[in-house]
Amino acid sequence: MCSTHDWCWSCEHHARPISCNLACDPVTFLAILSVERVLLRPSMTIYHITYMPGLLLLWLILLLNGCGDKGGQTGLDPETAAAAALASHDQDGDGRLSRLELKTCPGIASALDHYDQDSDGAVSAAEIAERIRKMQQMPRDNATFNCTVTYNGQPLSGAEVRFQPAAFQGSATKSAVGRTDEFGRCNMVVEDLEMTEQECLNFGVYCGVYRVVISHSSVTIPARYNTDTELGVHVALDTGRSGEAAVFNLSLGH
Repeated sequence: MCSTHDWCWSCEHHARPISCNLACDPVTFLAILSVERVLLRPSMTIYHITYMPGLLLLWLILLLNGCGDKGGQTGLDPETAAAAALASHDQDGDGRLSRLELKTCPGIASALDHYDQDSDGAVSAAEIAERIRKMQQMPRDNATFNCTVTYNGQPLSGAEVRFQPAAFQGSATKSAVGRTDEFGRCNMVVEDLEMTEQECLNFGVYCGVYRVVISHSSVTIPARYNTDTELGVHVALDTGRSGEAAVFNLSLGH
């Protein structure tokens, strides 16, 4: 569980260790510590000043190490992730992902305009790396995300919607799951064992690239929405989808 984690005042990453607060924002951290010493334990003020150099040394060590336990896009090396994406999906070895090849990476395909900077209809390693860098500069690495599922034009209740992170993102980006209500709608919730159930509900999902797999206990879902899914989403704060609904219209026909 995540009882020792908190919100980082500076980088705004949910469920980060307290060391993240110190490394990212030492001024705020030391200011709070100083107020605590002076107001709550005034007799310790001289002690606190005496050991200030030690605190500053600790901050320097943590700063060099960076924030711990970074998830989502935050902890990725853009070039390494981009190379992994091409290694997985570049079937003809031309150094870019065509629209046909992107069928195996539907998350990128669903937001092609955010990747294809030169508008040539394909995505290069440099473009993937640049997109990751842009996402890393956003104020947080999580977003609320809602889905609506219809089947042959009707809301599908009781469906499980699962976001499976694209493999090139490594293990930091966690999967997410939701179950549709009577109106075919669901809220996606991250699956992270380091968070409590309530923290997962509050967190939403990690920003990133996902395959979408839909299943149902009593309705046969075609393979193109399930085992061989062609559905994907790209969750980011600049796609216009944060907090909005992605609609998956499933049909029985092939």
